[in-house]
Amino acid sequence: MKLFFGIIAGVLATLVIFAVIWVPIYPQWFGFSSSEQVVNWSQESSVYLATLMATLTFLGLIGLGITIFETIQGANAAHQLLMLERTPYLTLKPRDGRSATLREGEITEEAALCFIENTGRGGAVVTAIYRDWVKWPAQAAPPPFDPDNLGPNRTKTPYSLSIGGESRSDNMNSFALDKTSMAVTADEWVYFMGFVEYRDIAKQQSFVSGFCYVLRGDQPKLGLHVAGPQPQSDKYWYNTKTS
Repeated sequence: MKLFFGIIAGVLATLVIFAVIWVPIYPQWFGFSSSEQVVNWSQESSVYLATLMATLTFLGLIGLGITIFETIQGANAAHQLLMLERTPYLTLKPRDGRSATLREGEITEEAALCFIENTGRGGAVVTAIYRDWVKWPAQAAPPPFDPDNLGPNRTKTPYSLSIGGESRSDNMNSFALDKTSMAVTADEWVYFMGFVEYRDIAKQQSFVSGFCYVLRGDQPKLGLHVAGPQPQSDKYWYNTKTS
């Protein structure tokens, strides 16, 4: 756009300057037969020149406005990118998924430990956690937990845990240890699922992050690994801004 206005301004300036310079020198080129005609044209050309200058000024202001607009857009984009880089991103992970195997049909105690990892660059404060082990028939998945409506006998645990950018928390229990003793048959899967609520320290924005892992009774050596139940995997794995 700026190039377009520049070309128009350049063409107009060239034509007018060419005429102003060359008419008095070679009036016959422009159809003038007397000096009186040249004088009259020179007087009129001052009006043309003033009009040209006003036009060029107007085009210059438009170009300046476009430049300022593009500069503001670039600054806003850079600011948004910087804020995005400083945004925390928290999720809960098992301490060692491979060690969280099924031994004689029961979940081993290694599965009882987990931690929260912040893969973003901004610091965050964990405000609540809900995590649970859910036994379910193989090849199926339990309903995802709704952070706003957990239902009866389910309560999220309030927290006040600070985690810096690109850092992680200490190990914590995945849930009550008695959960690890529930019997699991070969035709059952055990899901470790829930969500983490946290607040961005810098911008005071709140988020909720879901997670879902599975231990398969038919393939216990796979350990506790990421599960993405279809067709609603985004109901188990998500990172949503809440306020």
